[in-house]
Amino acid sequence: MKTKLLSLLSLLVVSHSALAGSAPVATPVDEPSTLVVIGAVAVVIGLVKWKNRK
Repeated sequence: MKTKLLSLLSLLVVSHSALAGSAPVATPVDEPSTLVVIGAVAVVIGLVKWKNRK
């Protein structure tokens, strides 16, 4: 499950970079779109942890 989550995270980063038209490297966090992507990743991680709770 951890590998699947990491691949999803890397896919989000690469697709965001492709949409922004830049290389897939760390972008400055002051961009609103980057904050949206970080927020979406946080929501996905939270949902996965909530789903897998015992």
